[in-house]
Amino acid sequence: MKSFLFTNLVALLAMILTHSTWAAVYTIDPGYVDWFNIPLGPIIALYLLFGYRVLPGLVFGKWLAYCIFDVLSFNQGYGFDLMLSAVDSVAPLAALYTMHYFKLATFFSSQKIVAHHAIFYCFLSSIFVAFARFIFFNESGFFELGGGFIYLMSNFIGSINGSLMFIFMFSVMGYGLRSKMLNFKL
Repeated sequence: MKSFLFTNLVALLAMILTHSTWAAVYTIDPGYVDWFNIPLGPIIALYLLFGYRVLPGLVFGKWLAYCIFDVLSFNQGYGFDLMLSAVDSVAPLAALYTMHYFKLATFFSSQKIVAHHAIFYCFLSSIFVAFARFIFFNESGFFELGGGFIYLMSNFIGSINGSLMFIFMFSVMGYGLRSKMLNFKL
């Protein structure tokens, strides 16, 4: 129970911190928010580290972030934002289970990350998030004629940029910390 609470607290804080960065970028120029889906990277990393147990923390953290940073909300009500946060949190989990089903989910071997599986997971999660958001927004009557494809492509590119950027930073920092730990002597 203690590890469940800890992992969900980590997920909640990660979502609030990444959404605060996203809100800061939005205040500079709202057009950049579509090109970098910053919260997708930590969602992928949290699923890789802790598994499906972080789902409640991710959903609640994203919804709380939408409530705190009102600039990111779609002004359709809190129920709409709650459903959107659930869609954004469940789509990478569905991509992970798809990879498990096809036996492509070997992410760690002998204390190293298998980069090509992690990158494929980023691409698959980006596809799942883009199509899930497209279906969700299309069912809500959010698009005008012809606007759906542009939204789908910008969301796909933003998801790829955000996830690969975070995985790259995660691997570089991990490699740097590992090399310092190996060279550290008392």
